[in-house]
This record gives sequence, structure tokens and C-alpha cells, in this order.
Amino acid sequence: MIDEKIVKHEKNIVWLVEPSDYPWVREDISDFCQKQGISKSRQSQIERRRKLIGYADLEDNAPPSYILGTKKYYERRVFVVRDGDYQVYKYGHPAEGVDPLKVQPKVKAAVLRGS
Repeated sequence: MIDEKIVKHEKNIVWLVEPSDYPWVREDISDFCQKQGISKSRQSQIERRRKLIGYADLEDNAPPSYILGTKKYYERRVFVVRDGDYQVYKYGHPAEGVDPLKVQPKVKAAVLRGS
């Protein structure tokens, strides 16, 4: 379940692929070293076992979620599908499945109901 503090400082949602191509996506949280955008190396890390469909950018004044040493980290929502998701969930969706067309910045996505 996504905490309210995660979405509080969102600026916008960036879709890397057309969200209407997906009946649902998994809503998850990932930590980033920057508030906006995504580096190719971070995208590659996220995409080791899943495809990154979209992510949230944060406002310029967003505080870090945590600091390790001198490095600041920002938890941001990511929207992904795993390899084989649509075969496994042929007639349903995972518990964290959300409708990508209803995702908005600053608003916790409504988890899909049903199977």
C-alpha cells in the first residue's frame, strides 16, 4: 500500500510507453538519487525483472525520503509489469494492480477490485 507521504510532493507522472496499452500496471515504490527524470543505469536496475511503464517526478522543493552519508534518496512511485504478468493474471490482476489511465500525481491510485 502506498503511503500518503510518497505522493504528497509529486509533480507529474511520466509514461515511458502508452499507458492505454495496459489494462493494469503494478504500482510500486523505488528510491532515486534525483527528484526528476531517470538515469539509464537506474532504469536498467528497475527493469531487471520487470518493464518500467512510468514513474512519478517530484516537485523541486520535495524533501529527501532518507539520507545515507552525504547521499539523498527520494522515494517515488513507479509503474511496472513483470515478465509473464498477463499470462499469470489472464483473468485478474495482482493486489497492487492499478488502472494506469486513472493514475494522477499527488493522488494515491485506487487498487483494482476483483479477481
